[in-house]
Amino acid sequence: MKTLTLMRHAKAALAEGGIEDHQRPLTPQGHAAATAVGKSSTAPDLVLCSTALRTRQTLEDIAQCWPSRPAILFEPACYLATPGTLLRRIQAVDDAVLNLWVIGHNPGLHELALRLCPGRIGDRFPTACRAVIQSEAESWALFGQEVSVLAALLTSP
Repeated sequence: MKTLTLMRHAKAALAEGGIEDHQRPLTPQGHAAATAVGKSSTAPDLVLCSTALRTRQTLEDIAQCWPSRPAILFEPACYLATPGTLLRRIQAVDDAVLNLWVIGHNPGLHELALRLCPGRIGDRFPTACRAVIQSEAESWALFGQEVSVLAALLTSP
């Protein structure tokens, strides 16, 4: 069984004062939400993370709560990625990985969750939201082609 967690970054500051979107940091509320996610989750085998500051900070806050640090790949292609781009990247993951997290952005994450679990995901995918999706697919290359089950849809407190 393969387990995929799609995680939207925690709450970030607005792009004001000349801050580029890619460099937007988490707010104090965002850091607290990401830490709460870390405390309520277990470390995956691999994390694919957008290179945006807000996703990297979300990952750091979560990972500090895990007893061991998983393998992490910072992926420029995950920054504001489309659902198709995200799914192709997921399908390229090594099959030795059983538990994969993708930390990124809307609307791509939300649209991918809707595609993988039609009728199970609502019309919102707020910051610090995570969808845990399981599949009996033996290979990540088949993920999205086999039946997927929404195991959990969690939002921050």
